[in-house]
Amino acid sequence: MAGGFKVLDEFLGDSLDLPIKCKDGTVRTFHIPACSAEDGLRVQALMESGRPHGHRRHPDGRRSPRRRR
Repeated sequence: MAGGFKVLDEFLGDSLDLPIKCKDGTVRTFHIPACSAEDGLRVQALMESGRPHGHRRHPDGRRSPRRRR
């Protein structure tokens, strides 16, 4: 395999660099820094506590009625 591998650090970096094509046609790279460990754990907990799509509940725990289509 010739040239099939990239440096692992590019995939495991702490930040994210996104190339975005602007309205004037130029491509700019936006740098999104990593969040703190506390924020990362908070987001992970929110994602893991999510309910499947369409499974809505009222704040007091009752099931919401299904919407008619």
